[in-house]
Amino acid sequence: MSGGRHRGELSAPGTSAPAPRSRSESRAGRLRPDGTRSERRAESGQRRFFIAPWIAVSAAVVLLLSGLSFGYVLLAGRGCSGKPETITVLSSADQAPVMSDLAKKWADTKPHIGGTCIGAVVERKNPSDVAAALGPSWDARRDGARPDVWAPDSNAWLLVAADRADAAAMIPDSPQSLASSAVVIAMPKPMAEALNWPNAPLGWRDLVDKFGGGKSWADVPGGKAEWGGFRVGMTNPATSTAGLHALFAITDFNNDEEVSDEELKTGLVFERTVTTVDQNSGQLFEGLAKADAQGQDAALHYLSAFPALERDVLNYNATNPKVPLAAVYPEEGTADANYPFAILKASWVSKTRQQIAQQFLTYLRSDAGRAAYGKAGFRDADRSAKFAAKITSASGFQPKITAPPRAMTLPSSVTRTVVAWTALRRRANVLAVLDTSGSMADPATPSASKLQIVQLAATKAVSLFSSESKVGLWEFATKRTPTTDYRELAPIGSVGGTTNGLPNRLALDKGLQSLKAQGATGLYDTAVAAYKNSEANYEAGRLNIVVLMTDGKNEKNGGLTFQQTLDQLKAAADPNKPVQIVTIAFGADADVPALQAISRVTGGRTFVSRDPRDIEKVFLAALFGSR
Repeated sequence: MSGGRHRGELSAPGTSAPAPRSRSESRAGRLRPDGTRSERRAESGQRRFFIAPWIAVSAAVVLLLSGLSFGYVLLAGRGCSGKPETITVLSSADQAPVMSDLAKKWADTKPHIGGTCIGAVVERKNPSDVAAALGPSWDARRDGARPDVWAPDSNAWLLVAADRADAAAMIPDSPQSLASSAVVIAMPKPMAEALNWPNAPLGWRDLVDKFGGGKSWADVPGGKAEWGGFRVGMTNPATSTAGLHALFAITDFNNDEEVSDEELKTGLVFERTVTTVDQNSGQLFEGLAKADAQGQDAALHYLSAFPALERDVLNYNATNPKVPLAAVYPEEGTADANYPFAILKASWVSKTRQQIAQQFLTYLRSDAGRAAYGKAGFRDADRSAKFAAKITSASGFQPKITAPPRAMTLPSSVTRTVVAWTALRRRANVLAVLDTSGSMADPATPSASKLQIVQLAATKAVSLFSSESKVGLWEFATKRTPTTDYRELAPIGSVGGTTNGLPNRLALDKGLQSLKAQGATGLYDTAVAAYKNSEANYEAGRLNIVVLMTDGKNEKNGGLTFQQTLDQLKAAADPNKPVQIVTIAFGADADVPALQAISRVTGGRTFVSRDPRDIEKVFLAALFGSR
């Protein structure tokens, strides 16, 4: 049915849409932990180029979520008359039932404005869908009923929308929260207890440190070998609040809203432990329930940990599974789902509708409303469990959360978090080309040469590649073969595969350990050859890059000149097979201008490492931070 209302519900009066107003300067600054926004302004029309790709969801999900609604509008009765005036509230699915029930009870009180009956229709719609559609061009036929109020499960979705100036202008500065629910690490209780839960603090970073690099439960004190590998479930942060908040904590563990190189590495290791990715937590809970129905062993082998809302863990355990879940409150803290009630500043939200929304909000925040949310498993807006009788220590929860709250305050920080996940999940097609000329034997530190530093950094970087990624390895100097300045040590192939019976990961490690520094630097001929090789091995749907590291400048006589190198790269470029050369200038003698020109002509970037201690971080940025 159009608009997603149930049969028999009363529709809001006035179905024609007023003409959209012109865009004006909008607020796009910080949202504080309490939901208020600072006064930083963004110019009208300003957009960040990477918001659109990741926010879209499948048509099936859109139809499912927008097609279900709950609304109760009882307007008949004494105390009001005339044509009824109703508002539309778009709610996250988890709170829609309790909000809808409260809307019915509110209607029973016969609310009115100036003698006119008023009410609220509550429709559930995925917050990511609303964030994508919100704006003056909202199309009721495409997007559903135009909202007067948006009630997502987290301020994060307000930030997502606020990353676009036209939508930011519609979002109130200080949306009040209705409730809250902590984002926790859901773990099978026996596994959490093996890690000394709840007596010892535990967080996402602890799990990354304990189980990174392919470690299993057999490798961890307290673990059991029969539990097998450590299996992490993850939800898509572009559509899931639990996934978005957990990833924000993992990739920004110092809570400065920036992703450092160290945090990027932690995120990479975390991503490599992820075995199951679903759109939302509900799908993970459903899979776990099916495994639990098969027995305790199946449940313990399904997942070891995944992000979830505290309320969802509470509801799952209420079904009395064979293996209950522990709600682990990350020691690094978490940005709670805080259920804001945003009365929109849209052209179609009249002053009367704003008054209706404010009256409904007052009812929702009354003791009756807070008690209803608490009964449904939500904490109060201040994180207290005053109204949530089921959140008790005896049931494995923390009535008073000790971990500090974390805040997402910048629209760009939310976008950056999701972009980071996209980069971490990306499957690459990489040719690593390393300089092994004589200068690489020079000391980098009192105890190691440049080449030894690079070998160690490259070995660590290769270990972070997923088995599905494809990686090849070359070394170059001059006359590495009778006819070339470079030598192939491992052909481009799946890291988890084999070549001539030899595992590719082992071939890469052996190739790196075999490097010896000698000869001059044949940079230009090698760069062109590597580019053409990657183009020949191009694979659609992957990031196809050459990562070329050198500590010097081209020293080959009789080879390609600088201009001939650029000309050949331009001539070889195939728009249907885009390949980037990402260059790394290592040390003070590297020819940075030449490397920048080579990268620029292929759409790549240049990274500079002057300090040998930085080379590992630079490799990570070059390999996993490229776009």
